[in-house]
Amino acid sequence: MAATVTPRALPDALRRLVRPWMLLQQARGSSVELSPVEGAGDAALKVALKGLSPEPLTVDVTPGRAGGFKVSFERAEDLAALYGRERAAALKASR
Repeated sequence: MAATVTPRALPDALRRLVRPWMLLQQARGSSVELSPVEGAGDAALKVALKGLSPEPLTVDVTPGRAGGFKVSFERAEDLAALYGRERAAALKASR
């Protein structure tokens, strides 16, 4: 079940990764919905961006070499381009 959440409800590593998208969506007048991913594999969280991306973003969590975990988005390069475009549009609209 998807839920709309605030940054405080997420563990620190996930919060740092998802927070820029939450702020972008807020600036766009939209929202983010988070849902856990069930099953085997590295995918841990789906991030749906209402009105922005037709498919949810997938957050992977893998064990780190020196301990801890590596937390990252799938398709990071595509997402960076999407974020840059939408951030620029939101900044332009706010002026």
